[in-house]
Amino acid sequence: MIRINLLPHREEKRKARRQQFYALTGLTLVLGGLIVALGNGIISGYVSAQDEKNAFLKTEIAALDKSIDEIKRLREQTDALLQRKRVIESLQGNRSEAVGLFNELAKNVPEGVYIKKVSQQANKINLVGYAQSNARVSSL
Repeated sequence: MIRINLLPHREEKRKARRQQFYALTGLTLVLGGLIVALGNGIISGYVSAQDEKNAFLKTEIAALDKSIDEIKRLREQTDALLQRKRVIESLQGNRSEAVGLFNELAKNVPEGVYIKKVSQQANKINLVGYAQSNARVSSL
């Protein structure tokens, strides 16, 4: 029988498999590192794009807040002007009443009745004066 020593052949195969395992392990580590780096780059790109959008939104919100403040200020001014207009209109409406009152007094006061003072409180008119007789006051 022929004796063949297979131990060195097996040892060479183990060595080749071990080298192949180390090479594949190294390649897998490098490939994993590349995938992690690529994923990190993509995610950081998304984050920076979102940060830019957020900054743009903040500037637009600040501009809109200024516009809102200006609108509030304009509304307050409008309300103040409308209030002044109402006061002026009420004064203008009452302005002709005094003239009409004096005109009617001059027409309706009979002879012998003399008015010293005319005063108005709300819708009540007070006349102070004197007359020659009570009959003339009654006719007034």
